[in-house]
Amino acid sequence: EALGELPEERLAFGWADGTALREVTQELKFEWFAGAIAAQDDGAAATFVSRGGEVGTTYASARIDDAPSDALAFLTFDADGIRALLGLPIDDLLEQIRGEAALWVRAGAGMPEVTLVTDVADTGRAQAALRGILRDLPLELKLGVVDGHLVATTASSPQAALQSNESLGDSEDFKEAAEVAGMPDETTGFLFVNVADALPLLALA
Repeated sequence: EALGELPEERLAFGWADGTALREVTQELKFEWFAGAIAAQDDGAAATFVSRGGEVGTTYASARIDDAPSDALAFLTFDADGIRALLGLPIDDLLEQIRGEAALWVRAGAGMPEVTLVTDVADTGRAQAALRGILRDLPLELKLGVVDGHLVATTASSPQAALQSNESLGDSEDFKEAAEVAGMPDETTGFLFVNVADALPLLALA
């Protein structure tokens, strides 16, 4: 059933049974999950499908205009959709998020620069939840509120993380990727990766 919803001509595919995965986490909602990679004239395409569970409401990303044009990777998500689909064990943070949240990575001095931007109900509780999640990671995280948004970043400051002459949403690379992928204006979340710029950085790790 899952393969029937994936491209017929595929380079690789994977499938996971939700029943088996629920042995790992009881909060998992879907019955099964599958994905495939297929070749296209203008590159490779990845397709993911699932059965069961709720994926949240669709929205047009506003954070794409906060991210800098040289971001190597950008992930946008809605807390309700993530919680409904996966039941992630980070409820203290998810319950504080209001609307869209975004996480992006850009090249930095030595180490990649990571930034999270979101609106929250209570900045104090959200910052405490973030610190609890990241306390065992070797990150020097700066937290602050910029233009009403909670910003957590490894940049020199939360303000610096949002300073850019051009946003990712205006970059030609992102526009081309969105067009080729046929991405609609409103989604339940998406991931963008600039593979050409990210691979040399990974080679240095």
